[in-house]
This record gives sequence, structure tokens and C-alpha cells, in this order.
Amino acid sequence: MPRGRGGQPAPLVHNPDTTPGRGAFEITFQRGTSSMLKKSLAAVFMAVLLASCASSGSSPSVPRIDATTTATAEASYKAMHARLPQQKQLQLMLAMLSINMIGVNSAHEVAGNPDLQSPSIGRIKDVVAGMSADEIIAYAAEHSTVRMEVTPQ
Repeated sequence: MPRGRGGQPAPLVHNPDTTPGRGAFEITFQRGTSSMLKKSLAAVFMAVLLASCASSGSSPSVPRIDATTTATAEASYKAMHARLPQQKQLQLMLAMLSINMIGVNSAHEVAGNPDLQSPSIGRIKDVVAGMSADEIIAYAAEHSTVRMEVTPQ
């Protein structure tokens, strides 16, 4: 075991042993470390471990598009939209419209394609699967072939 100052064990030692079930690091204490300190450090470590497990639960903090089916995509889009401030709702709607129009080169194409006449999240669900509102807006800004602008009346 590597030694720290004065021949005492180093507090944190890299363990190159790759035996399954053994960690890459181990914590050792110098002689004379009080058991109260050891217990306190162990309690803090367990609290951090528990908090990290609890925060990786199944409920996302940021709503995302569930593209499993068209219905789930529509429902998750509506829930996402409802949680946003009004300005962000408008940006999200324009982004959804922009993504629907990617690759459209003329109004003639829109007139001849009923899907383009009623753009929806269901039509682009595979493109925006798992995205948050901000990610959808950024994707539309980067990939859209249509420029849109909203002006106050």
C-alpha cells in the first residue's frame, strides 16, 4: 500500500487491481483517526450515494417527447407546451412547424400534400423523439429550410 507523509497510509489510494467486484479506489485512514470521524465520513458517503440514486429516478425534470406512438407524441407535446411560458410556447410551435416543413421547396408541395397542410408533432415524432422543448427549438433553428418571423400586431 502506498504511503503518505511520515510513512502513514495515503488517504486515497489508486488500486490497479481489476479483479471483478473490487473498486478502482479505496479509502484508508491514517492511524489515530477517530472512529467518530470515520462514522461521519461513512454517513456522508452513504447520503451522497442515496441522493444520487434517488435523483436518477424515472420522472424526468424536463418534459421530453415520447414518440412511442402518434398519440403519445401528441400527448407529451401538449404537456410540454402547457408547462412553458407564452413566449417559449410560440417558439416551440414555430419550431414544430419549421421541422414539418424541412425539405419543402414550394407552396405547390404543401398544396399537394395533405400531411403538410396540417403539420403536427405526430408527423415528425421520429425526428424529435426524446427531445426537450429547447432541443426542438435548437434543432429547428439548425436544420430548417424555412424562415419564419412573428411580428407584433
